[in-house]
Amino acid sequence: MERYDILREPELHLKGEQKKVYCLPSNGPVLVKGSAGSGKTLVAIARARYLRNLAQQDMFTTNLRIAFFTYDKSLRDEIATYFNDSSIYVNNIDSWVARFLSKRYGRRLQEPLTDYQVRRECIRAAKSRTFANVPLRAISGKGNDFYFDEIEWIKSRLIESESEYVEMPRTGRGTADRVTKEDRHFLWNLKEAFDAELKKRNLSLFADRISLAIKEIERHPLDESESFTHVIVDEAQDFTLAQLRLISLIAKGETLTSKSISLFADVAQTIYESGFSWKDANITVAGSRSYIFNRNYRNTRQIAEAAASLLSHEEDKDEIVDMAIPEREGTKPVLIIGAAKEVARELSRLLESVPIKETCAFGVCTNAEKKELVSALGKRFFATDSRTTTLSEQDGRRVIHVRTMQKMKGLQFDNVILWNMTEGHFPSQWDSDKDLSKLRKLLYVAMTRACKKLVICVFGKPSALVNEISSTLLEVRNV
Repeated sequence: MERYDILREPELHLKGEQKKVYCLPSNGPVLVKGSAGSGKTLVAIARARYLRNLAQQDMFTTNLRIAFFTYDKSLRDEIATYFNDSSIYVNNIDSWVARFLSKRYGRRLQEPLTDYQVRRECIRAAKSRTFANVPLRAISGKGNDFYFDEIEWIKSRLIESESEYVEMPRTGRGTADRVTKEDRHFLWNLKEAFDAELKKRNLSLFADRISLAIKEIERHPLDESESFTHVIVDEAQDFTLAQLRLISLIAKGETLTSKSISLFADVAQTIYESGFSWKDANITVAGSRSYIFNRNYRNTRQIAEAAASLLSHEEDKDEIVDMAIPEREGTKPVLIIGAAKEVARELSRLLESVPIKETCAFGVCTNAEKKELVSALGKRFFATDSRTTTLSEQDGRRVIHVRTMQKMKGLQFDNVILWNMTEGHFPSQWDSDKDLSKLRKLLYVAMTRACKKLVICVFGKPSALVNEISSTLLEVRNV
């Protein structure tokens, strides 16, 4: 049965631990930590439906509102198709915040900073101002992404002062990128200068909006019609501390331990820095309401083994759930190496052998690459970056879904092609050593989207991350 049909009535297809979780009582938080393909989204949807049905049978429940939050618009749009009920609100947290603040303040908000070029200009201006009269030091020679990541980290932790920032325990920076307390003085000044640059342009970060919403709710709590009876959070590992703090405020309940908040997470699929505990976010989960899902229902044995071999290179495995390798047999993932034209020709032959009813997706590294590929594939196929992922044919042509790898999180396809996993491109020449763990997890996410067949395309020399996949688990084709 197709995934689309399963998610229409997910509770009919749950197995093992999944059955226990979806119908847990709503008297407190629930945490599910699962591996890729373990059915977290399936159970999250089933739980939302269960809580809705339970509340509708209770004559004392009024103003029923269930929020289903996920981190990304693509995943939000996919999940929203499985509900046809106004009592279940599906969105990403940033969109909810934009609506909430606009309603509270009755005016248009500052535009969010989404343009990478503008971001770079703001960082450069802030850096120039911060280090203009400072003797040369290591912290002044970092890349733009380093500074922006640090600014976002400060904001996502809701740090309000330099003294608080200086004393804050810090994880997540490798040895080469470690910052001293003295460095933090300069980084705080850089953040202040960056904020001033944003203000000039009437821009703000999404993190600024989250902080503003928290302060507004703490001053003027939500009324009965604004708060949520139950909150479901999918892909919770990629939510920031501030976002989860906000979620704890908008969920109904007199105490933190009584709020109905269900979190579904997989640390192995973390692609954004977090570095906090659920308790830091004011979400306290009792041991009896914390579950582990480690059985993989999505991938073939061959795909799961290849993905697991990549993940084995992670140094910090404390919170990672070990995947139980599935028994379903398939073919080895294919690694195609050669010049771009030759790789494309070999790939064309592979696509011809794929049944028209099977879904196909390309995973790419950048938005620019996505646009180029949609244009090139559109000459022969129905190439799209926005249609529902359950679509396999349109107007008699094969549908090819094209997504950046970040936008593939939470989705699945019968066939996945990872494009241009080449040395110098993924990771790029600008990525630092500290980025490798994040990019390794991103590649792991992309690999585990494939239900039946996985193809990795390399133009020249495979990247260091592709080389971490055990060669015995791949079918290598040099073309």
